[in-house]
Amino acid sequence: MSEFDKGALRYVFPEELLRYFDIVESGIHTDKPTGEDYLEVVFEEKNTLPEGYSKDAYESKGFFDKRVQDFPLRGKAVFLKVRRRRWRQGEWAEERGIELKFIQPGSPYQNGYVERFNKSYREEVLDAFSFTRIKEANALSQAWAWIYNNERPHKSLGYQPPITFSQQRLRSSAPSSLLPDQQYQWKSLLLSVTN
Repeated sequence: MSEFDKGALRYVFPEELLRYFDIVESGIHTDKPTGEDYLEVVFEEKNTLPEGYSKDAYESKGFFDKRVQDFPLRGKAVFLKVRRRRWRQGEWAEERGIELKFIQPGSPYQNGYVERFNKSYREEVLDAFSFTRIKEANALSQAWAWIYNNERPHKSLGYQPPITFSQQRLRSSAPSSLLPDQQYQWKSLLLSVTN
């Protein structure tokens, strides 16, 4: 691996990203199967808590990494390795085995799961229908959520709906509001609300 000038990279990446992350490593690598060179840049989240959180109550305990492909640079593939800090809050979170993860406001790349859900909801409900009453928006949202959780296969769950995955995984009954035997007639629900 040949080292790449980290100072020069500061002019390539968004200022907002560099406000929360440091470039700790960069270099040209060669992909063994193809023989193609690519640039890898490693970003490490700075050891600072978001505003409003006390340094006395939280501590950084290691990192978790995510690697994503970015736009090519000078004809070379670019991979970004983002190292997010693992935050731990004193005794309360530790006793319950809870790991805290903070994201900065306006940083959707830091929480892909929520952003994916928001995109689906926006495209399939908010952009697909015109609402004239809150009641319509609520009913359509509930019908969509039921389908999303009970019928729609999710790639991350092995192409199973969440309810099926949950029942198989936990071997216990799911919340009654999500059980598939409550065969809601969602199409008629949509029609009655929108008329």
